[in-house]
Amino acid sequence: MKYLFIILTIIMTITAATFLFILPDQPKEKKEILVTINGHDISRGDILEEGATGSHHENTTDFLNSVITRQLLIEEAQKHSIDKELSFRKELKEYYEQSLIKILMERKNESLQAQVNDQEIQNLRNCFGKTYTFRLLKTREPPKVDFLKSNGTLHSARFEDLSENLQLILANLKPGEMAMEFETGNENSAVLLEKIEGATDASASIDPERARRILIEHHKRQQISNWIIELRKSASITFQKQKE
Repeated sequence: MKYLFIILTIIMTITAATFLFILPDQPKEKKEILVTINGHDISRGDILEEGATGSHHENTTDFLNSVITRQLLIEEAQKHSIDKELSFRKELKEYYEQSLIKILMERKNESLQAQVNDQEIQNLRNCFGKTYTFRLLKTREPPKVDFLKSNGTLHSARFEDLSENLQLILANLKPGEMAMEFETGNENSAVLLEKIEGATDASASIDPERARRILIEHHKRQQISNWIIELRKSASITFQKQKE
């Protein structure tokens, strides 16, 4: 999910300024027109709004020149009816939908509350230095333990060498226990801890404050996964029979 947010942020940064010129002019007060390009007025307010999206230029002249060039290229693309092509409209639709999801997820994440106690922090820090042997199986639903033992892939590694998601799952398990690793409610894995060997290595551990931040984000991800699962449960979803 982090990678998706990074990708969407890049897309929005590149595209947001362009929409200023693609969309038809909206009725609004223009206090100061800086440049008119083939009848298309660009005000100081438009420039300031665009600058807020992250554009950086050495000076005002360079900035205005880039605005003029971009507007001329957009007009030329419109002359060739590129904005009416199906591929363009599909990309526009995809951008629109991804932007909606990105904003929704950001607001949902900001609304979540997660509490972490000192015992959770200490449990996580005590895992560093130990070797964990476990089985991992991609699955949508929690499997039976015997099935996981027979079909899961066996792994063995020091705790600090594992991914953060696996660390957070394994830190709460005892040998013989199983848990689900949720990835936004879609790509899930079952994890079965078989054994723990070795002793805590304080030099390999992380400081308490970092452990607290990691655990808080983990709890939030779990809440988001549960929220998406509930959305699916409350939705009316019908799989249509496919023609052979």
